[in-house]
Parts: sequence; C-alpha cells; structure tokens
Amino acid sequence: MRRKRRSSLETPLYTHRITLQGTVIEVVDELKYQAHRLMWIAIKAKKLFIHRCEVCNKSPDETKIHGHHEDYTKPLEVNWLCAYHHHLVHN
Repeated sequence: MRRKRRSSLETPLYTHRITLQGTVIEVVDELKYQAHRLMWIAIKAKKLFIHRCEVCNKSPDETKIHGHHEDYTKPLEVNWLCAYHHHLVHN
C-alpha cells in the first residue's frame, strides 16, 4: 500500500497528540515537545527541581508552578513561574 503524498497545507510533520486531564492537546513544534519532555525526565530523575515562582516567590505548595523555556534548544534552562505570571509572559 502506497502512502499518500502530503501537501504543505496538511498537518505539520511533527504533531503529537497528548491527553492531559481529559483534554487532547496537539503539540506541533517538535523542539518545544522535546524540551518539555526532557525537562520532565530530569525532574523525575531528580536532576532538576521545581522551585518557587521567580516573580512573586510563591512555593509549589501554595500554587501551581510552571516551567517556562526562553530557548527550547536549552531544555534544562527553565524559568519557574506560577500559573498567573506564566500567563502574563505569554500575553
């Protein structure tokens, strides 16, 4: 069976479907996907630790802390931000 040739207008080559708490998320950018994946592998291996929010200094016990990448080519260089400040960075 031959594979159908993809046009440039179709779905990007690197698309991952991730289920997060019942919500399906499509990750289009392979570099972004790999950076997040490597970050979580390092956290689980205890090579990287979740810290307080760099802006308001809230701890992971007080609020949800997000890892924010300025550069996806450096997956272990993470800025730790609470959900509120992470939202502000992207808007």
